[in-house]
Amino acid sequence: MRLRSAGMEPWLGSIAFLLALFMFFAAPRKISAQAPPSTSSRYTPADNILIDCGATATPTMPDGRVFKTDAQSSPFLSATDQILASVPSAPGVSSPLYLSARIFHEAATYAFQLSRPGWHWIRLHFLPISSHDFDLTTAVFSVTTDDYVLLHSFNIDNSSKCVLKEFLINATKDRLSLHFSPMRNSAAFINAIEVVSAPDVVIPDTATSLFPIGEAGGLSYYAYHTVYRLNIGGSAITSTNDTLGRNWSPDRTTFSHNPPLSRSLLSPRSITTQMVARRLLPRHLSTHRLCIWPTRVGDPNFNVTWQLDVDSAFGYLVRLHFCDIIISPLMICTSMFTSTA
Repeated sequence: MRLRSAGMEPWLGSIAFLLALFMFFAAPRKISAQAPPSTSSRYTPADNILIDCGATATPTMPDGRVFKTDAQSSPFLSATDQILASVPSAPGVSSPLYLSARIFHEAATYAFQLSRPGWHWIRLHFLPISSHDFDLTTAVFSVTTDDYVLLHSFNIDNSSKCVLKEFLINATKDRLSLHFSPMRNSAAFINAIEVVSAPDVVIPDTATSLFPIGEAGGLSYYAYHTVYRLNIGGSAITSTNDTLGRNWSPDRTTFSHNPPLSRSLLSPRSITTQMVARRLLPRHLSTHRLCIWPTRVGDPNFNVTWQLDVDSAFGYLVRLHFCDIIISPLMICTSMFTSTA
């Protein structure tokens, strides 16, 4: 994806730019597939089901969220296996959510009664920790809802790699089920589960289609798998500083530019609440800026590019968030950006 500026003075090239890329798939057809925010700005979800699978004690989370232990979450689970695994620590693992797990040799289902149907985040946490029952690095399994295939023939063969799979689905019923299905002679496992309501405005029902160019409708009939969520020009942001419990990655590994561009950071206190969509974006995202004016290039028509690896078998929803954090409303100026994918 390219972002181009034209006819801009150097001091006009400062803008907070955020990118989120979602893979989407439709129902009913199954396809493989810092300081915390203030209380007033944090979104309060109708459903907030958090499970630390296999845990015997409530974990202490840096963002203040409270996860149920395995025993406390037993009413949600229907399984023939009663296999728990845990380790006191793991190299490079800072979250306690990845230190315990539930293991299934047979099909198992977590079923949740929803307070309010609608958009919900489903976050699945995985780390193949050491277990006397099964080598979890060889586990191959699928995870589905009643309408969607979330993960198919899924495997994590690296015991030091924490994996978070995040999905956004529009639940049309008051009951949501997650089915874990191990392959033959294999096993399934899960370290932690989150089922959390999302704001109704998180996904619009229409968007601009690029191939072919036009309007794409019916977006609420799709489910989405988060592929990239980038904080342009800034650092990583965890659920501690996100109003919706999301994680944002820095863009440095995907950003391609020549010559070098300017990056800087403003204090969150300098951004008024009216300038930030508090329900959708944490304030820290709108305080990073990427100055897209190269000091050693005479032609103002230049490109900056983010290179993102994707699977061409899927369609994608690209969301670009802009917040002008520099230009004074008293200044007379013209800014123009063209984005292409």
